Amino acid sequence: MKNRKQPTWVLVILSLWISFGGVTSSLLRNNNDNDHDGIDTASFQRSDSITTKKSATNTVKVVLLAGQSNMVGAGSIDHLLQLIHNSTSSSSTTTTTAENDYRQTLWNETTQDFVQSDRVYLRFQNGVDRAAAAGPLTVGKESGFAYPGRFGVEATLGLTLQESLRRYQNSRHNRDDNNHPPEDEIIYLIKTAWGGKSLAVDFRPPASGQGPYDDDDVKPSDYGTKYRQMVQEIRAGLDDLPNIIPHNYKNAPKGDDDDDNDKYEILGFVWFQGWNDMIDWRSVDEYDVNLVHLMGSVRQELDLPSLPVVVGELGNHGPQLPPGDAGRRVAALRLRQRLATLRHDQQATTRFVETARYAVVDIPDEEQYDGIHHYYGRAEPYFHIGRALADGLLQLLLPNREDVRNDTGQQSTVDEL
Repeated sequence: MKNRKQPTWVLVILSLWISFGGVTSSLLRNNNDNDHDGIDTASFQRSDSITTKKSATNTVKVVLLAGQSNMVGAGSIDHLLQLIHNSTSSSSTTTTTAENDYRQTLWNETTQDFVQSDRVYLRFQNGVDRAAAAGPLTVGKESGFAYPGRFGVEATLGLTLQESLRRYQNSRHNRDDNNHPPEDEIIYLIKTAWGGKSLAVDFRPPASGQGPYDDDDVKPSDYGTKYRQMVQEIRAGLDDLPNIIPHNYKNAPKGDDDDDNDKYEILGFVWFQGWNDMIDWRSVDEYDVNLVHLMGSVRQELDLPSLPVVVGELGNHGPQLPPGDAGRRVAALRLRQRLATLRHDQQATTRFVETARYAVVDIPDEEQYDGIHHYYGRAEPYFHIGRALADGLLQLLLPNREDVRNDTGQQSTVDEL
């Protein structure tokens, strides 16, 4: 992809517009619901649509995770173990972390190993030549739920969702927090992620049509390959649910049609991606349009027009952006991620979650476990980002609950341009 320089004044104006409430102006609002800023919302297409089932009680709560390598998971488990056992000599500090929160959240003191949840399950097809990794959520080097020796945002995301929904159910039924009533939620995460893939080409949704990247040796058939694979993996994950969660699933009450497949409810879609689009101004410039189309296409596939969607910020560089054109591209992409969620037709069903605040930067080489594109492979960002993404989804699911933490940065402004 070819680059061009984006005028700085454009980014400044857009940032000020957001900061002073301009997101509800004519820039983001159009009275024609079928034509929003060049986005034809009537054109969303479905590829062999997924039939979504719902029932009122004891359903398995499904959350869909998608993106590129940071959704695959690149947090070092070796570094996480150092944090758990207080054996790190890191010169860096993290934000909003309680004393050894890592140990309290992810470590089982009885087994002296990582927690293995009996209420959160995950399925992840990590590679075409192997069976999908599936089973109880855990953080283990051999789990197959992330890159080898790594973990991802799914760990704290899944545990945070389950605990928050459990407390909510308990409060509704006036039960003690330590009980596990029949309504205790079971969370099922279906993760679909591949490293080095862009929204502009690989995840390009049907409603975006063919992209303008043919001069980069991109063939028409290349557009949307990962989008289609994502839909296939979601379908396979839903079909596989009874094999992954057999105990509670089979004991759940029958639905109206007495169908065992009527036992899940899709709670939301979490999108964590952006690096490969950031490297080219053309993909930066169309990112918000493609993201709106992605959200619309996924909702069409699932036949859930109001499906909650959470978008994780491209936060690898932290709050202080690099100088020059690279910094402007990062700022512009972050801004377009936010714009997509703040459109008047998206505000009630989407959340933008800031992640730059969790990046650990300006650290010596010996404290890096990977490159900046993977938050240096450190454990802290993936731990906290998972929680923040869960909080964003909970704000959409339980908007009136005061005990849902507002840790998403949804209302803050873009400071770095």
